Amino acid sequence: DDAATATNGEFLSICSSWSNHVGVLANASVTQETFDLSQEPIESTIKVFLNGNQRSQNWTYDSITNSVTFSVNIPGEGDVVEITYNPYVNCD
Repeated sequence: DDAATATNGEFLSICSSWSNHVGVLANASVTQETFDLSQEPIESTIKVFLNGNQRSQNWTYDSITNSVTFSVNIPGEGDVVEITYNPYVNCD
């Protein structure tokens, strides 16, 4: 349970009916809630688009992992996610 929680995985009992678990596993295999960024962004410039529509809420930026995570309406199979931002540049 701890490992599943720590990795945003699924915790399913092997003692319960697997017919209930098939949908959970299928959904988990085609959805992605976290998207890593290739560069460190200027946080105020991050824009998130799902299927061409800008999402102004229901996502967060995590500076420690340099990633964007969806909290609601998590993208699934066939969805197109685009994240734009201005990269942070150190001019020292």
